[in-house]
Formats: sequence, C-alpha cells, structure tokens
Amino acid sequence: MNKTERVRAACTPLERRAAEAIAETEGIKLSELLRELIRKEAKSRGLWPPQVDAQRATRPAA
Repeated sequence: MNKTERVRAACTPLERRAAEAIAETEGIKLSELLRELIRKEAKSRGLWPPQVDAQRATRPAA
C-alpha cells in the first residue's frame, strides 16, 4: 500500500474528495498537500524543529 492509498484508507470519502480538490486547485500532489498540512499543524503546536526550516532555506534549489 503506497502513501496515497494509506491516506485514502484513513479518510472518509468526503474528506478524500475535499483533499483531492484542494490539491488539484493548488496544482500539487495529494502527498505534498498532506506533508504541507502536517508541517503547518506541527509548527503551530511547537512540534516542528526550527533547524529543519533553516536547513531547507540554505539548500540549493533542485
């Protein structure tokens, strides 16, 4: 089972359709949307280490 299948299995059909619509509107993959939402929520709760964002900022663009 891949990441997308696991997300779909964990969500209700309504939640899945909403997530797919958001991802499509934003022009990103469902997995990217999920990672973005997790990061945002973790940051708001103080669970996201600041050094991770610092490392991302100093990495050369791919």
